[in-house]
Amino acid sequence: MTAPADKQSSKPSKTSAKAGAKTSAKAGAKTSAKPAGKPLALDADRDLDGHLAGGALRSVYLVTSGDAGGDQRNRFEAKPAADPKILNAVAARIEEKALEGCERTLDYVCVDYLDGDHQGAGVHAIIASEARSMSLFGGRRVITIRHADGLDFDAGGAGRGRSKAKGVDPLEALAETIPDEGPPPFILIFVAEQFDRRKRAYTLLASKAAVVAVPPLTADRLQSYLEEEARPFGIQVDRAVAARVWDRLGGGDPARLR
Repeated sequence: MTAPADKQSSKPSKTSAKAGAKTSAKAGAKTSAKPAGKPLALDADRDLDGHLAGGALRSVYLVTSGDAGGDQRNRFEAKPAADPKILNAVAARIEEKALEGCERTLDYVCVDYLDGDHQGAGVHAIIASEARSMSLFGGRRVITIRHADGLDFDAGGAGRGRSKAKGVDPLEALAETIPDEGPPPFILIFVAEQFDRRKRAYTLLASKAAVVAVPPLTADRLQSYLEEEARPFGIQVDRAVAARVWDRLGGGDPARLR
């Protein structure tokens, strides 16, 4: 005669079933989760030309001041920034490559944050509209955004940086559509002396971007900077002059040298 099976062992444990469900759910979530994109870090002097020659362009470029390295400033002093003229020159190198095969007069747009709200349409609405516009000759749209130091979603409030209808910043909506792979449908080039890397706008755009670091103006670079600026006027700059300029102006803000 066969002994009856133990009732307790014949039923699956509710605790183990729940634990298994949770484990499988977590495993599934981890498997299906899309990995966050990582910015491509480029040095403007060492890496940019090689990157552009390779032809695999990014949809977004963030051109900004690099790390000063051995700068000894304390935390209350402004970080050394790159010369705005050099930042724009680096952006122009990217523009030139991005516009190959395109018609510059039709496919290129330059927007400046300092221009205000563009008659209420919003800087971000302008950028998004221009990026989505179709090129007449089958090229791609290239938009350069200067003075983007204050880059932030909805920085201007509703009616300026934010769409009233959907309640979503137009630039944020555009950034969400940028593909992780393949030829970029458009190219955005943001130029700023310093970006606030704590902002969601920077985080989202940087995950799809190449961040191009331009060497900042430091005491070591000030001499060559002044020489380049003075050369067209036939003026020679002594090292003692450069040292005095650095002492008096601090050198942290290149705009103060103009």
